[in-house]
Amino acid sequence: MQAREKILETIRKYDMIRPGEKVLVGFSGGADSVCLLDSLKALSGALSCSIYALHVHHMLRGENADRDAAFAENFCRERGIPFSCVRADVRKRAGLSGESLEEAARAVRYEALRENAKALGCQKIALAHHRNDQAETVLFHMIRGSGIRGLSGIRPVRDEIIRPLYGLTRPEILQDLRKNHLSWCEDETNDSDEASRNVIRHYVLPALSSVRRDAVSKIAGTGEYLAEVEAYLVNEAREKLQSVPSRDGIGIDAKLLQDSPEILREYLVGTALRDQGFSMKDVTREHLKAAAGLASMQVGKKAELPGGLTAIRTYESVIFERENDKEEKKENWSMRIRIFPRPEGVNFPEKEYTKWFDYDKINGTPVLRTREAGDRIAVQPSMHKKLKDWMIDRKIPKEIRDRIMLVADGEEILWVVGYRIGADARVTRSTARIMEITVEKEGEKSSEG
Repeated sequence: MQAREKILETIRKYDMIRPGEKVLVGFSGGADSVCLLDSLKALSGALSCSIYALHVHHMLRGENADRDAAFAENFCRERGIPFSCVRADVRKRAGLSGESLEEAARAVRYEALRENAKALGCQKIALAHHRNDQAETVLFHMIRGSGIRGLSGIRPVRDEIIRPLYGLTRPEILQDLRKNHLSWCEDETNDSDEASRNVIRHYVLPALSSVRRDAVSKIAGTGEYLAEVEAYLVNEAREKLQSVPSRDGIGIDAKLLQDSPEILREYLVGTALRDQGFSMKDVTREHLKAAAGLASMQVGKKAELPGGLTAIRTYESVIFERENDKEEKKENWSMRIRIFPRPEGVNFPEKEYTKWFDYDKINGTPVLRTREAGDRIAVQPSMHKKLKDWMIDRKIPKEIRDRIMLVADGEEILWVVGYRIGADARVTRSTARIMEITVEKEGEKSSEG
């Protein structure tokens, strides 16, 4: 099968491009991106799509980088492909962020691609990764000790990112370029053995290919198989997290972790972190195992994760906390108050974040805040308890007590949001006026349940 036939087959297999879509191609001018751009342009009629190109100038390689940018622009001009070039000072970014040059370059490429795709109205971003890249990635993650997620390598489709060369090996790409008399730019940094990926590319894969000629395809295929295993485990973990919610309201139920097979525990932790919006940058399998292991430890034990994240064993769960969670919590919630005569024959609202109170039993103006020294709550009419003691009795984890939102009238807690309202200001038969209080997260509708 010819290269372009394989590319078309890959696009259709993974539903990469739909009729009428615009596709932005990341175009470095190297062999792989030349094959990708030229092939997509040739196939654009059959695919009923429009092709655009973006070249990112990293400002790292002097005249050679300028040469590549000029080549990329001329290549597109000759073929009538809309072209853009973005210059990014990668060295400056790396100095400010602490990233390596390789990390900073990758970051600016993706940022530029997404910004330009949005500006052009492109639904897809095409990158030139192929089966040799997939094999390199699998081996690279293997020697890092990655779990199944890392060993599954590069995905052919991830959100708006597509990889139409996913079914081709590097030799097939070069053969296609020679067949179509296409030239390309050589990036001299690819010849350096300083980057660990280049060592795998120059020595490891050739050695493995001398043992078995189709080693690259076999390794890449193993990655694809592990991607299916990964998808199954993530789905299994998500279903269990939904069916056995944490009794603390956040984190993961400790008993669920204890009762699950060891391999699934890591996925329960990883899936919970992702679903709760925590960054997984630099989080390894060892971090996930350490967090999952807290389920078998005593209350208060902790495991440190990258990015200022801490996993903590509470009474019922393993929860996750960032250093700035308390401040974020304060900033992200708001309160609305409405006062009206008590309506006849109307039931109290059952919404979790909307409650009714007896307006005439409230002394001041309620405020929304987190706990403070001296706070108390009426557990029965005219019978108060320190808020701290009430939280201990309810086994609310120490680590989240300062993050729970409160509606307070001075030191009197009218409502522990998400838990209960105080007894003194409850609506009774004698209530004449209602104070309705609704709390909600900034940018979201209040929860209805």
